[in-house]
Amino acid sequence: MSDKDVDPERVKGARRVAFVVVGVLLLIAIPFGHSIYTEYTAFKAYARETIDDPAQPPAWSSSAFSPEACVGAGLDWIDHCQGFEEFCRRAMPTVIVRCMESQDRENWCRDQMGVYMRTTYGYDACHQLILDGKLDDTRQHKHRCAEAFRATANYCRRTHQNIVDAQR
Repeated sequence: MSDKDVDPERVKGARRVAFVVVGVLLLIAIPFGHSIYTEYTAFKAYARETIDDPAQPPAWSSSAFSPEACVGAGLDWIDHCQGFEEFCRRAMPTVIVRCMESQDRENWCRDQMGVYMRTTYGYDACHQLILDGKLDDTRQHKHRCAEAFRATANYCRRTHQNIVDAQR
């Protein structure tokens, strides 16, 4: 097929269809992009004020919180987090790790070794928080709670690797 065999009307029609498709995609992408940017900006401002402000450090980074209180601080932090859930959920372990870092946890990690190495670690505590009315019985809150307890386990695994290696 040569260029002479191509129907100019078909080319015009294909260009119109391509233009419409690109236009529709832009009509969808621009508001969506703006929404993501707005949510991310709100999230970053919240994180900066509540995690990274050296003038007003959060209580969980300067006080002696138990690991369970660190989980509670993380869950409280995410409840007030502004922005998309995914942004907040990914930042919550930072809150818990910084809380855990506020004091020496080596003995706690050693005592909890057999517990936090299990896949069910935190399940009973999360269930109790739901029964006590501190968490809603929703998939989102259950996921947040599991993520919070996973952050304490990961803290112990990362910072006290010598304990983990000694147990093997």
